[in-house]
Amino acid sequence: PYTTLFRSAGVCRLIVPVCLPALFAERNTMKVLALAGYSGSGKTTLLEKLLATAGAIGAAGSVEKGDTVSDYDPQEKAFGHSLNSALAHLEWAEHWVNVLDTPGLPDFLGRALATLPAVETAVVVVNAAAGVETVTRKVMDAAAEKCRMIVINRIDAPGVDFAALLERLRAAFGKECLPINLPTAGGERVIDCFFTPDYDAVPAFSSVREAHDQIVDQVVEVDEDLMALYLEQGESLQPEQLHDPFEQSLREGHLIPVCFTSARTGAGITELLDIMGRLLPDPTEGNPPQFLKGEGPAAQAVSATTDADQHVIAHVFQVSNDPFRGKLGLFRIHQGTVTPNTQLFIGDARKPFKVGHLLRVQGKNQTEIDVGIPGDICAVARIDEIHRDAVLHDSHDEDHFHVARPRYPQAVFGLALLPEKHGDEQRLSEALHRLLDEDPCLSVEHDAQAKETVLRGLGGRAAPVVAGRLEGDCAGAAELDPAVAELEIAAVGGGQQDLLGGQGLELAVAGGELEMPRGLDGDVVVAGLDADRPLVGNEAGATGLGEQGDARAGVGDQALGGADLVMLEGDGIQIAAGVADDAGGARQVH
Repeated sequence: PYTTLFRSAGVCRLIVPVCLPALFAERNTMKVLALAGYSGSGKTTLLEKLLATAGAIGAAGSVEKGDTVSDYDPQEKAFGHSLNSALAHLEWAEHWVNVLDTPGLPDFLGRALATLPAVETAVVVVNAAAGVETVTRKVMDAAAEKCRMIVINRIDAPGVDFAALLERLRAAFGKECLPINLPTAGGERVIDCFFTPDYDAVPAFSSVREAHDQIVDQVVEVDEDLMALYLEQGESLQPEQLHDPFEQSLREGHLIPVCFTSARTGAGITELLDIMGRLLPDPTEGNPPQFLKGEGPAAQAVSATTDADQHVIAHVFQVSNDPFRGKLGLFRIHQGTVTPNTQLFIGDARKPFKVGHLLRVQGKNQTEIDVGIPGDICAVARIDEIHRDAVLHDSHDEDHFHVARPRYPQAVFGLALLPEKHGDEQRLSEALHRLLDEDPCLSVEHDAQAKETVLRGLGGRAAPVVAGRLEGDCAGAAELDPAVAELEIAAVGGGQQDLLGGQGLELAVAGGELEMPRGLDGDVVVAGLDADRPLVGNEAGATGLGEQGDARAGVGDQALGGADLVMLEGDGIQIAAGVADDAGGARQVH
């Protein structure tokens, strides 16, 4: 009822009028969130169920069939994992909800973190059977300045100890993690503990009354007047009374709601939609992104309002390059109003571009719209000058504005790119530039000694993705040499060290095998690998690094003289190989 469909030149166009109804035209009816978490937690399947339940799509697709809204790229379908962040939207409880489905593999963590400045809420999805994993911690830490919520998915998995899982979450992220609903035994359904709690219902652990009282007690702590009223009434407050302090608790990190779902069976999906629509912050309630004006130490913090009548301030948080559809820049509007006639500057550019076609994105589908307001995520296509992290604005008053970037992990995996023939260097350079614009954790350097171009990323699983992209963008221009692919490590005499951000030794990766050099002394930490269990040095031959790890480490006596390998929390593996010489310097091992 809010759109007009007409045919022009044989093409069906969906046009949204400028005079939007109140449902869409008010910034306080929008919610913007990112689904983040470790690969395998079920984010993509969860999004499908949310979209289907809200009526945004006819039926939920599946990762196995390759027909989901967010995993539409051919490489994603082939790998069975999200490789890029994808946007979808739905309507629920008279709110427009923008949802970004982000990659969960550690190798593509940068692409997930890049979405955080664009959202009010980071919804961290946890696999009920696996619990707190490496990426779970990294995303929760990176989103500390955002409102956060935890969704425990796959509650129908057999043998889940919900009480123990919640305690692990609280131990990892604080006592602020409180359940807003509770699962029944076996995860068959979910019981609401906030809006209309059924105190007679029997959950799998705890009780509805205990969960309700805990979350109300936590919320009223931020509002002295409400706390006085709460104590005076001697009974629970209504959800409407709790709304404003609930939002304040989210902003201040005083509350991290925990809810339960099964994307497979649909348990808890309606309850999650109610929380998204009724409780998660809108653009006027969340913590605004940190904008800076100027460069370096002289940069001054500035703020963007959510006033649609002010100058436009928007942030490009993702760029994708399609060989057929061209460059697509996805941006979040923080201030002002954008229309197809708006003239926007990109960063410090002196010449603006006309928006022309303002796009709304649903997975791979793009729809032209007539207006974007604060809280909207829109896109523009075929603007060559647009780039990731650019600030779009319509006045020179906002020149030199930029968004404070998330703290990205440092690239630790290197892959040599060898031009097939002389003259292909330019094509390769252009293709690499497009890749770097898509992933903030990719970097390119030239090894003058080896006369090689080395592409660095977060892990080995990025290699086949890069190979596929280069094959599509500049077929025949380059080959990837796995013999000189490298993993950076560092030798540190006596003790453990987090190497994300440090220089160090390099181990050659040949044919998918991680070859440990012989005679390596000192305690060595291999950054960027994930392990599900400790590795023991007397295990001969190739030893796995867990279900998600593709690298393999030869740890027999021939490789390390029987040294023990011990799992480090979060970032990798420690190799205890003795301390025989000064291991503080950096060298290369090929």
